[in-house]
Amino acid sequence: MIRVRILPLLAIVGALAFGFLLGRVTDRGPVAAPARLSADDALVKAAKADDESLTRLLLHRGSNPNTLDEMGLPLVEWALVGRHAPVASVLLDAGARADMAFDLEAAVARADWSTAAVLVDHHAPAPPERPNAQGRTPLLLLAAADYAGAAVVPFLVEHGANVNARDPAGNTPLILIASSGLDNAVLSNLFDLLKQHGADFNAADAEGKTALMAAAARNDDGAVELLLARGADPQRRDHDGDTALSGYVRDGWEGHTVRDLLAAQEKK
Repeated sequence: MIRVRILPLLAIVGALAFGFLLGRVTDRGPVAAPARLSADDALVKAAKADDESLTRLLLHRGSNPNTLDEMGLPLVEWALVGRHAPVASVLLDAGARADMAFDLEAAVARADWSTAAVLVDHHAPAPPERPNAQGRTPLLLLAAADYAGAAVVPFLVEHGANVNARDPAGNTPLILIASSGLDNAVLSNLFDLLKQHGADFNAADAEGKTALMAAAARNDDGAVELLLARGADPQRRDHDGDTALSGYVRDGWEGHTVRDLLAAQEKK
């Protein structure tokens, strides 16, 4: 008899407790469904995840290419400054606006050749000729770079960059490119380009070393042959009195190709 009365009482107490807790929750307002990202927020997330395909899809579906990120920075500038060149290219393709002259100069200054190439592909104006803190102009920086940098050299040369500019050590773009170790096809194109625009193939650095001497010092027979074919003088001597051939021998190289190429030209 007592058990029959206690059980309904427990049920009532439980119901009241549940109602009290539910009331406290619902007093704060209705439980909201998870918020959906806006199209532009989704674009920011996709771009910052370096997801080119999703970025392109969202732009195709109407996301704004000039969207700002959570810090108020244009998304395209975030991509350009942050070395996210593929995403930057997608945004620029969709019409994103950027300060491309500034961005290209900055990309060259920090040796970000992939971003520089994207900006060139999107018709950025050539950066000014002013040297950086180390005394190198944009062309000199690119001339000392890898293949990605070499790809931007023609753009600067064709837009009036000084092909005989010098850094504090006396290096010219030609000397730096001859020292780069790039393959023969790339070197051939760059040497031809520089020659067409008036580069001095016998210019020497502060130690009297020419591009031919620099190539020989690397035992780069391809570069040596290409330079000789374009008028590099094997008789020139550096400040130690060495020609490209005698310097090559002094450096202890034992390869026959470079030695034979230089020896044959010295006899002429």
